[in-house]
Amino acid sequence: MKKLLELRAEAFNKAEVIAKLVKDENRSMTTEEMESMQTAQREVEELDAKIAIQKKQDELRAANAKPVTTHLPAQGKEERKAVERYSLLTAIRSAVNPAVALTGIEKEMHDEAIREQRDARVDGLITGGVNVPSILMRANEQVVDPAAQGGYTVDTSIAEVVSILRPETAVREAGATFLTGLRGDVAFPPQDTGAVATWKGEIESADQGAQTYSTAKLTPHRLPVYTPISLQLLAQSSIDMEQFVRRDLEGAIGQALEEAIFNGSGVGSVPLGVLNTVGLPIHPLGTDGGAMTFDDLVALETLVAANNADKGRMGYITNSKVRGSLKTERKDTGSGIMTWGTAVGDNILNGRSAYVSNNMPDDLTKGAGTDLSAMIYGNWNDCLVGNWAGMNMIVDPYTKAIEGQVVLVANTFWDILLRRIKSFSAAVDIITA
Repeated sequence: MKKLLELRAEAFNKAEVIAKLVKDENRSMTTEEMESMQTAQREVEELDAKIAIQKKQDELRAANAKPVTTHLPAQGKEERKAVERYSLLTAIRSAVNPAVALTGIEKEMHDEAIREQRDARVDGLITGGVNVPSILMRANEQVVDPAAQGGYTVDTSIAEVVSILRPETAVREAGATFLTGLRGDVAFPPQDTGAVATWKGEIESADQGAQTYSTAKLTPHRLPVYTPISLQLLAQSSIDMEQFVRRDLEGAIGQALEEAIFNGSGVGSVPLGVLNTVGLPIHPLGTDGGAMTFDDLVALETLVAANNADKGRMGYITNSKVRGSLKTERKDTGSGIMTWGTAVGDNILNGRSAYVSNNMPDDLTKGAGTDLSAMIYGNWNDCLVGNWAGMNMIVDPYTKAIEGQVVLVANTFWDILLRRIKSFSAAVDIITA
């Protein structure tokens, strides 16, 4: 193992020397330098495969000598292993250089993504380039304690390719339901009316109850994103660089998706968001908008409770401007307590959890009012977010070749559906200080 690691370090350093020289001289790579770097990269990847095999053999040898009890749940264990071993940069390097064949876990995940795309039955899916299956688009459930569930990998483990949303976005934390690996359109017909019991005399006939349903379904909408990445960065094999590329894609997708969840127009290729869904209970603050008060929070809660929908993951989501205003808005005239607590981590409004996302609009209009903000309250479990066939990524080495960059074009497919619109209420005309 030691010898393999030394050889890998030598090969990696060869590529590093070339990359540093090109950077210091502020120029593009020559043909010879490009070939030398590609050779060094192939050596690194081949050695990585050998090191992985040797490491696995060492683990098996140790397990054979001393039985080990795992704390990982049986379900999902293989998925966790795949997530830890997968390298997005390795897959991208193979796409940049056709001479480097895709192998190992990256090849397995690519093939799995192709199968998912075929099963998804979605128009417009692209099977070329680098394909990422839904298994690598799920939320990271690694923990540090106990050690067998993540502690052993804290320094070296890599999270999933695209964690559907970053931790600082709000809807996942608030409890929205994410559905991955969908196939075709997925129907969730809500029940509009149910049976009604009525009092009758001893021999009177009971009234017939009739359940009625409306039509609602998740339909894929394409959400693409592209980002340039330098050849020098692509040559890196460190955990930090791997995470840098992933976060860049993750941030762009997460922001666009959450903006649509809150305020998607539902026009053309844009999904329909909460604020534009017909029938959403709205609490008005004024002709031209108004400041949010504690009484208005109670009104939002009451709108949902009056529809018998105050159950599940109830919570408020708004933007940082509204939070700032509520931190200076007194709850009443006597106590001096602010509507939104000022202590660090005090994210409770009216006894419910409160979340902040600057993807919540702050540019709404009403009457003569402009730059108005929104707040949504409700059971976020009833907000469904669907994803089809993971992610497809086209690697373009030509458009920015003169700048020493490749362009990554990622295609994802999403939709948003509220199972019950009356599980939510909103204020859309908040004036912030």
